[in-house]
Amino acid sequence: MTSPAETPRPDGQEKPIGLGLLRCNYNGKVWDLKLVAGSVHQVDGFGGRRQRIMFVSAVGTSKATEGLAAMLRSRGDHEPSFQLVGDSMVPWKHEGVLRDPGFSYEVETFRLSKDLVHIVGTTTRKGFMASFSNRAIWNCLSSDAFTTPVLRTWVQPLAAEFMERKILVKCASYQCQGCFLDLRPAMLDRIVCDMVKAKKLMLRE
Repeated sequence: MTSPAETPRPDGQEKPIGLGLLRCNYNGKVWDLKLVAGSVHQVDGFGGRRQRIMFVSAVGTSKATEGLAAMLRSRGDHEPSFQLVGDSMVPWKHEGVLRDPGFSYEVETFRLSKDLVHIVGTTTRKGFMASFSNRAIWNCLSSDAFTTPVLRTWVQPLAAEFMERKILVKCASYQCQGCFLDLRPAMLDRIVCDMVKAKKLMLRE
């Protein structure tokens, strides 16, 4: 397996980004990594509402993955930007994507060979899930963040209700199903009560 090219380019000329790549731009340095999966979402931050990286999985050289990890953790004046491009089977392109401001990233790395590393970065922003699945939503609703008792059989109708109210939205994603649940404990209480009264949720199976 070959790794994507790593720069910076001294002539200042960047070659066009290829398919299936993640390009990182930070403080005059540029790295290309193989994009495995990614999610971006429009959220508020410094400079207004912009597309931000919520989740990224990529493969590259040790130096490139170290650069990406540093960029995700950066707090300096030079805000990193990213280009993410899908492949010929999944046309997907997002340019000028920024890191998620005010939130850190959980970053994990896995060495695949002597100089090839797999890196995974996920925002710690509350409500983001890298998987749009019943299990992921159940894990969120049954976490310590909420006190409302929720039955596992309620997850699917609750998810449908959340989507109808635009509380649960899908992120723009490549090879994954990232989503964002903007839900507060009091809001969940109210929704569950309303759905139980409307017999959309059954207390007993």
